[in-house]
This record gives sequence, C-alpha cells and structure tokens, in this order.
Amino acid sequence: MITPCKADLQKAEDVAKSVRIPAQPRIVMEINREVNKPNASFDAIAKLLAIDPAMTARVLKIVNSPFYGLSRKVENIRHALTLLGLKTFQRVVLTAALHDVLIGSDKEHQEELSLFWNYTMVVAKITEYLVVRSPMFVDLVTPEQAHLAGLFHDCAVPLFVRKYPGYQEHMAKVKADNLQVFAYEEDNFSANHWAMGALMARSWFVPESVCQAIRFHHLSKLDSSHVSEMEALEILPLFELLRLGDLLGGNLMNEKGFEVTGCYSSEEEFLANINLDQAELEELKQEVRDAVQL
Repeated sequence: MITPCKADLQKAEDVAKSVRIPAQPRIVMEINREVNKPNASFDAIAKLLAIDPAMTARVLKIVNSPFYGLSRKVENIRHALTLLGLKTFQRVVLTAALHDVLIGSDKEHQEELSLFWNYTMVVAKITEYLVVRSPMFVDLVTPEQAHLAGLFHDCAVPLFVRKYPGYQEHMAKVKADNLQVFAYEEDNFSANHWAMGALMARSWFVPESVCQAIRFHHLSKLDSSHVSEMEALEILPLFELLRLGDLLGGNLMNEKGFEVTGCYSSEEEFLANINLDQAELEELKQEVRDAVQL
C-alpha cells in the first residue's frame, strides 16, 4: 500500500507553483490581530469589516445561515459579535474569506464548487459538534481546532478542479473502482490534494497539528511510517476526529441526495481503525442528522 511520506509535500510544492495557492486576505489578519488583543474591541472589529462591504455581506450571510441556528436575523456586525462572541465570530470571518478565495464568482465550475462548499460546511459543523459531544475528543481537541480541521480538510479540491479538467469525474472513478486516492492523484496529477491542502492551511497560519491531520486524513490509520511517536500523540485525536467527521458528513450529504465522493471503501474498513462499533456509529449518524441542517 502506497502511503504519504516527506516527498508528498515536495510534490505539492512543485504543483503549487502553477496552481497558485491563494494567500490569506489582509482583512483576516487584521481581525485576528484585534481579536487576540487582551482588550479586544467589538467596535474596532466592526470598523475593520466596514472597509470591505463584500466581506461584511458574506459574514452576515453565514451568520444567518441554518448552521448557526439563530432565532432571529442578524442585521449588522456589532450584533453578530454580541451574539456569537469573539472566537466564534473569528471563525465566521475565516470561513467567509476562505469561501471568497476558493469559490468566489467562478461560474464555470459553479455546480461542483457549490457542492464542495456545502460539504465543507457540513464537515466543519460536525467536527466542532463531535468535540463537545464525544468523550473520545473532549479535552484533547478544542472547538477551534475542530472547526479549522473541517473547514480546511479539502481546501485544495477547488484548486484541483480548476487545474485538472474533469477532476470530479476522476474522483468518481476512484470511488467506483475502489482505487487509492493518494496513488491515483500522484499518478495523474503529480500531487495529492491532502498535501496541497496542508500547504494552504499552513500558509493561512492554521496550527501545525491541524495541518498534519489534514495531510493524512484519507489514511485508514496513522502509524510510525508517517510521523514520529511524539508527533502522533498530538496529531492522532485530530486525525481521528477529521476522519469521523468526513465519514459522517459524506453519509449525511448522500442521504440528502447530494453525491459526494468519499475516501473510504466501506464502513467496515473505517470501523476497523477507530474505537467505535457499528451501533455507536449509527447512534452518531442519528445525532448528526439532528444537529446539522443542510
């Protein structure tokens, strides 16, 4: 079985020269700087966003989406900050910025990218939910880490969609023929989207443990051939969380009639490498159905 090694990052870096990984927008950096101040000011953050009306509109659209389940419509940034708090609002801004650079106004790939974005939001919601709900992850992963992992886990997919014509059809073939995603992408696209995603997440200052979880999340298990024992202790909870969120997210999307190309040949294979049995997985599926709105 072929598995990622140090060479996968080098290959991704080589391909990235022609793909051009989008940089983190300056507005995100400025808001992060303000949020991290001991005396962070809601007014200062609102003023920063007021400079960018398009970003303001995107943030409010996300805040008012079913994913946040607010009982009334939020009309302005100050109100959003009051309801969500600094940390959650910070994640919304990052989500809005990532949407703009990955999806933007790309009409040529609108259908593919809209599906990708819905799936991304579902996985981010599920991973954050699992941290709070599951004793497997409580005290090991923070909600911020969980959200970032879900949000960025497939962030290189839109880059591949634009660079390689018919990319989604290729991935459908991988699923139908039970092929290995890593090997297929290495053979056909010179790099795999996990490593590219890890590079992009790193360039957006996502914590290294999250970047590493993204890099390996399509594997069945993480072992000494991938990372050192010390690194595994930090990465493993995020790795397992992301794999579980990815599986549950794909299952939920498929149930709702959206065809999503997953990375697991079967649930049996997945369960063989995680501390869950079939009954516990079915229970989680039901909880996710109730907790996540499409």
